[in-house]
Amino acid sequence: MLALIPNFKNYSALKRALFKIVVPLVIKKYKPIHNYNVNLPERIRKNLDIPVIAVGGIRTLSDIENIIETRGIDFVSMCRPFIIIETTIVNQFQERKATESKCIDCGYCLLGVGTKKLKCYFGKIER
Repeated sequence: MLALIPNFKNYSALKRALFKIVVPLVIKKYKPIHNYNVNLPERIRKNLDIPVIAVGGIRTLSDIENIIETRGIDFVSMCRPFIIIETTIVNQFQERKATESKCIDCGYCLLGVGTKKLKCYFGKIER
């Protein structure tokens, strides 16, 4: 993660060592929030007669089906799984080859967005 910081490799050995010790102590472990934006499009849909799209941490087929079937929302949008790790996730869902995205919402993909290729930078998932 630290290697994705612009100019990290140019820091002195002491500064790099301090960063490696201090950063894990300061940064708290991120817990992803799923389906965090579904209530708003649900309210919009009840008040307008236009198609509505829900977006925000939607990662499982069961959540998608629930949002469309029980909440009256017309479409579901996903971003990170498509552009970062699973470009074929929709096909996998339709063919029932997968029931959830491999994207764990760690946010590491955003670390390199300014200086590196947009992709998953988390452990074994990295491509």
